[in-house]
Amino acid sequence: MTAAIYNLSLEQGVTFRHSITWKTRDTQTNTESIVELTGCTARLQFRDIRNSTSPVLEVSTIPSASGSITLTAAGGKIEIYIPHTSVPSGIGLYDLEVTLANGDIKRLLSGKYSTSSEVTR
Repeated sequence: MTAAIYNLSLEQGVTFRHSITWKTRDTQTNTESIVELTGCTARLQFRDIRNSTSPVLEVSTIPSASGSITLTAAGGKIEIYIPHTSVPSGIGLYDLEVTLANGDIKRLLSGKYSTSSEVTR
């Protein structure tokens, strides 16, 4: 499975919330099913350039002041939360990876991000 490309437009100083539901499609029957997330973890990293040694921001299923990712096991729902104080500025790249219960890692989303500057302070 190749990661879906999804470019993010962020706003500096504004809380970021984004929710996705992970589904798979059986190509033979053309039916969708929701991916079970029991025992999974996730992390999202923003970097100014691909080869940067450290991320501009990292958010994971371990909540921190920088934000959090919440997984709804049976519903396949992934909710990303970044408080207004942690939204990365500028432009760069990001990706979202999920570690499955068996240890396999799947990259679900990747793309570019750009942040519009805040005027109100």
